[in-house]
Amino acid sequence: METYAEYKVSAKSKRFINLIWTFEKPQDDESVQDRLILPNGCFNIVILIGQGGEARTKNGYYECEPGIFLTSQMTEVSTVSLKPGAKLVFIQMTAWTLSLFPQLNLNGFIDEIKEIDLSDLPFRRSLKAVDFDNINFVVHLVNHFFGQLSDKHPKPELIENLCQYLISQHENDIKQKDLASQFGITPRSLQLKFKKCTGMTLKGYLKVIKFRRTLKAILENKDANITESSHKKGYFDQSHLNKTFKAIAKISPGKLDTQQFVLPEMH
Repeated sequence: METYAEYKVSAKSKRFINLIWTFEKPQDDESVQDRLILPNGCFNIVILIGQGGEARTKNGYYECEPGIFLTSQMTEVSTVSLKPGAKLVFIQMTAWTLSLFPQLNLNGFIDEIKEIDLSDLPFRRSLKAVDFDNINFVVHLVNHFFGQLSDKHPKPELIENLCQYLISQHENDIKQKDLASQFGITPRSLQLKFKKCTGMTLKGYLKVIKFRRTLKAILENKDANITESSHKKGYFDQSHLNKTFKAIAKISPGKLDTQQFVLPEMH
């Protein structure tokens, strides 16, 4: 049976890294089972160790051999299936992390997986793929690099401030022109910069935030009556909730089987 584990990072790194998590299939487990990963408004550096696997997103099918990958923002559920003896290490970055690397243009980089080279990683030191099989080393490496990045950029910049603001809001209707005015930028410039840094439109990012908020409430069973609470979560009614939830998760809220999903949170 596959095993899932989470590893927290330091307070400094937390600005840019939600968490590190692993998903591993034992060598003696010959069963073939898909695991579903729901959108969470994050990029990921993913290290596939040991054996290969398969992944499916809205935009493509990937047969993956051991290596290092960058996964984009996801707007719908993605599927992962591992071969026996395979292990995934996810370094889950916030939506704004890559905005600190201005040479990157992520416009339209959504629902995709891209294989990268060790030299493409931001950790400026000599690395071997085998290093990433040691989870304590991975946590140390992430804390060291992103702690330095936090020291280099002690004050949050535009995209970080904007995303943090959007995550903290519970309003159902956030208008782009109001956001632009609040952050001292034109609506068009705000939209262009947001897409360049996150790959997504503001509307798409808000949709993911609202979905994760609803999912969290369902999983924690805080909503004794989903119908009554659906409007407060930003949905018009139960029908709207079901339709939107199913479009993202490919299943209705009432049929959600947590055993089928890998559910790292959007922190």
